[in-house]
Amino acid sequence: MGNERKVTSIGVNTSTVLKTYAHLTQLAKDGPYSPHSNTILQTDDPKHNV
Repeated sequence: MGNERKVTSIGVNTSTVLKTYAHLTQLAKDGPYSPHSNTILQTDDPKHNV
C-alpha cells in the first residue's frame, strides 16, 4: 500500500514534463517573440517581459 503515492506522484510529474516539453516545442516553432513565450516560461530578458 505504501507505493500508491509514488505511482501517483510519478504520473503527475510525467504530465508536467509532457506539458513543459510541448510548450518548449511550440516555442521552438514560433520563436522567442511568439505570443506563447510568456504563458509559462519567464526569462530575465526584458524583450520577453514587455
